[in-house]
Amino acid sequence: MKRVYIIITSIFIIAIFLALSWKFNLLSLSQKENNTLKNETSKNGILSKKHPLLRQNNVINPLKSISLVVFKQEKKVIFFVTDSMSKSYILQRESIKLSSETNGPRLYNTDINIPEGVYKIKNSSLKPTPYILLNFPNDFDVNKQKADKRPILNSKITLGLRDNNIILDSLLLQNFLLFKEMVSPKNAQIIILPNDLRHGERIPFCLTCPTWIEELYGNLRITLLDLQ
Repeated sequence: MKRVYIIITSIFIIAIFLALSWKFNLLSLSQKENNTLKNETSKNGILSKKHPLLRQNNVINPLKSISLVVFKQEKKVIFFVTDSMSKSYILQRESIKLSSETNGPRLYNTDINIPEGVYKIKNSSLKPTPYILLNFPNDFDVNKQKADKRPILNSKITLGLRDNNIILDSLLLQNFLLFKEMVSPKNAQIIILPNDLRHGERIPFCLTCPTWIEELYGNLRITLLDLQ
């Protein structure tokens, strides 16, 4: 009888031990999955799918890049995002105001032209007033400036709500700056064009445009078509 009691007690203790081990492993696995999700979120913004703009446009994959495309002649801007499968989506379209409507790229610091090209964000802020400072001149600008033997370019080109070269809607600017945190800095770009080069529209006449203007516009057309 004593032997039976010992056997039953041993079985009971083993069962409790196994149950506790299973629960501990389950909790450890759950914690590991949570940590993995947090790490993945910090890497590629998986949880950014909760943003209403992404839900409304059925963006389900992590973001790869974001693009703010400015059309000078049309005075409009389009906010694109591209996911990890290289599929692009339009999140917002808005009208804009420009400090100058002069056609062509900026060749001198004394020019009033808004530059044309593909730019990254040199500096930005959401508060107290949202703004973006472009990395003007970019590599293309510098190379052409040197080839033309023109003075060094150092103008500050900004996007913001007022008193900027390109004046944007507040919500669009805030959204772009928010989404900027979901991608790497090199994958957030501002593309400034003379007009919508996608549809073969005639490029506005430019009295002061350089001989290499077709090269610039050809590059911009390819960049824009990549967002289709």
